[in-house]
Amino acid sequence: MPDSVNPSGLTAIRDSDVLRRVRHLGSARSGRSEWRLQRFSAVALIPLGLYFVVSVVRLARFDEAGARAWLAQPLPAGLMLLFCVAILAHAFVGLRSVAADYVHGRLGSLAAILLLWAAVIVLGLAAALSILTILLGR
Repeated sequence: MPDSVNPSGLTAIRDSDVLRRVRHLGSARSGRSEWRLQRFSAVALIPLGLYFVVSVVRLARFDEAGARAWLAQPLPAGLMLLFCVAILAHAFVGLRSVAADYVHGRLGSLAAILLLWAAVIVLGLAAALSILTILLGR
């Protein structure tokens, strides 16, 4: 019987070569957590987004004092905080992948991601401070 090449042996060699090449490009582990955060925040945004839209439509009839009184209640304030966290997390993950894919050069990509981090932190702190100020009545 002639010596035949074991196809599974070739696959193992090919896979190890591919793995060797991929390892030099960075960790492949961070993509899974990004993917999970993107999907989790998207699922969380469905009910929170619906709540936000219904709330804005209902609050259109109120004046500023009525809207403040509504947001001073714990449940609406908590849901608005969750909405802000979910939308900022979803936007951050999406825009970070856009920056990584379309901004060329290490310096440009790093600058875009740092700017994105700064924007998310500033917007998150502003939203939390605004909601908590109204909730705590200060």
